[in-house]
Amino acid sequence: AAWYFMLDFEHKYGKKLKSRGINTSSQLARSLVEDVGFISVSAEHFGIRSEQKNFILRYSYVEIKDIHVGRDGKAGQYDYSKIKEGLHVLGKWLQDL
Repeated sequence: AAWYFMLDFEHKYGKKLKSRGINTSSQLARSLVEDVGFISVSAEHFGIRSEQKNFILRYSYVEIKDIHVGRDGKAGQYDYSKIKEGLHVLGKWLQDL
């Protein structure tokens, strides 16, 4: 299973990010990798240019081993703990801005 999130940091965190010298989505993605190991993709790679909107990242998560298939062959429960872990790391980094 795969989950994709488009995260927009501009409204709530734009001023704080700029005060740290982070001015584009690419710089934000790079800072997150370097600071806390949070891997994301800049919106610039999805056609959203920084002139249009800054501080948008795509966070993706794919997990194959934690899919539990029911007896009927349909997908059952998923383990969301790793997604929550990643978002917790991101949230902590944002709080510390």
